[in-house]
Amino acid sequence: TALDRLIAFDTVTGLFECDAGLRLADLLDFCVPRGWWLPVLPGTGAVTVGGAIAADVHGKNHHHVGGFGTAVETLDLVLADGSRVRAARDTHADLFQATLGGMGLTGVIVAARLRLVPLASPW
Repeated sequence: TALDRLIAFDTVTGLFECDAGLRLADLLDFCVPRGWWLPVLPGTGAVTVGGAIAADVHGKNHHHVGGFGTAVETLDLVLADGSRVRAARDTHADLFQATLGGMGLTGVIVAARLRLVPLASPW
């Protein structure tokens, strides 16, 4: 969890970029007061962003919106050869899809860009 920084947040689009070691509870502590929320949230905030991606965790609404991977716009991986790759649905698409739920077998997830959704109320 040493890689736990917020890198960027766009309050207009809801794009949130962070290190993969950021805990979901810390992400929510930052985003909820600003009116944003994760579209899929597991039952614990102790999970890191990288862990949520690697396991493609689900929440109570996954039958409507899918797993955590639906929120992932890009992910940065360090591959076995030490190179760093940014993968997305349209760039390195096979690697991107294999990493969602891939349990770390494609490389080490070091950062991600997530698409958050507007929150009507923090209550």
